[in-house]
Amino acid sequence: MLFGFVIFQAGTAMGTGGGFDPQVVRLVGLPPLALCLLAAPISHRIGAPATARAGLLLCAAGLALSGFGSALTLPGAGLVSGGVGLAVPGLIITLSGAASDSNRGLTLSLYTFTLFVGASVASPVATVLAPSSPVLLYGVPALLLVIGAAGLTLALGRVTRRSVGIT
Repeated sequence: MLFGFVIFQAGTAMGTGGGFDPQVVRLVGLPPLALCLLAAPISHRIGAPATARAGLLLCAAGLALSGFGSALTLPGAGLVSGGVGLAVPGLIITLSGAASDSNRGLTLSLYTFTLFVGASVASPVATVLAPSSPVLLYGVPALLLVIGAAGLTLALGRVTRRSVGIT
């Protein structure tokens, strides 16, 4: 999740995305981060996995939008940030609900570790991908987010089938 967010921010700082001032791009992305405050009520209404998937796909859409047109960088910033605002708490709620009581701490620790690893490797990856094209720079994390959303769906399907005795 943070891999895509950091790639987006690093890409705009490197001048990818229409030459917008990176500070303007960050300011546009700031208000949608407040969606994290609505993630719990949204999760209560549509379910935590659906909230997490919506956030992952929203972030992917923002990255894709930004990759295909420099004029779309500012709307893309809003989608990327809004997606992070929904996905991060949605994933925490989903994982903590799916883990057993004895494994909940380990589950959330592994989630946090992968979140931070993604954020840490994003900037060097952005440095490598930026010279090629915005489509590749933003497309790689967008694709990974879509794969993550699909993986979440498949993994939760297996957990649900196992918990009711279906193999």
